[in-house]
Amino acid sequence: MKASSIVFAMLNESGHLNPSYKLAKALKARGHDVRYLAIGDMRAQIEAQGFAVEGLYPDLFPSGLLSGEQQLGTLAKRRAITARYRTVLSRLRTDPPLARAPSLLAVDVTQIHFAFWARAAGVPVVLVNTSLPQTRDPGVPPLRSGSPYAASALARVRSTLEWERFVAKRRLSAQVADLAGMCPPYELARRAARDSGVPEHQIDDQTVYMPQLRGLPELVLCPAAFDFPRAPAPDRSYVESIDLSRAEPEFAWGGLSADKPLLY
Repeated sequence: MKASSIVFAMLNESGHLNPSYKLAKALKARGHDVRYLAIGDMRAQIEAQGFAVEGLYPDLFPSGLLSGEQQLGTLAKRRAITARYRTVLSRLRTDPPLARAPSLLAVDVTQIHFAFWARAAGVPVVLVNTSLPQTRDPGVPPLRSGSPYAASALARVRSTLEWERFVAKRRLSAQVADLAGMCPPYELARRAARDSGVPEHQIDDQTVYMPQLRGLPELVLCPAAFDFPRAPAPDRSYVESIDLSRAEPEFAWGGLSADKPLLY
């Protein structure tokens, strides 16, 4: 197998980075050059797993950004995130996030904007999903819904109504938030897909987190047994993601109270 350069563009949170390491290490063991596109706050964590990091727009994401944002109020934080996301979408058109285009870009489904850039640059893309599939499938309620899954006809109708309500609520909230200068990333990404030349029929906006591009292979980093029963998707594969060799600091057991129960 010819060695390739593969870059992972994951959401910059431990909960999204951790599941990707098992796959990244397997690819690296096969001789591929595997790197991560990440902000400065995630560099040390990723490098500890043995991967090089390509810095993502250091001027937009200086070290300490994430911890600083946690100190902001809800409105201020949402406005800051919206403004920065708008800037990232704009920069992707004229300022490539990578100095050298990789052979393959593995894009977190929550970071779909990198797929727009890759598509324009002619770079193959595979979607990486650290949760269950976010797309709309018959009979399966939205992941954020409290409705239980069932195979009955009534449950399928209920699932359809849940999706219609979910999509309508999100559309309305996006309009209200836009007026307040806090247009959510979902809506910004949907507009960016259209503006970047993605044909309308390839944009799937019946999703939970972010719009998704149809026709791209998707790796779900979750056992299929944990998922709802779905119709087979030819481009979707479930991949093992538990990395028992992951490097991480020891848990501070001394911080636990000896006279209180421990809930796991």
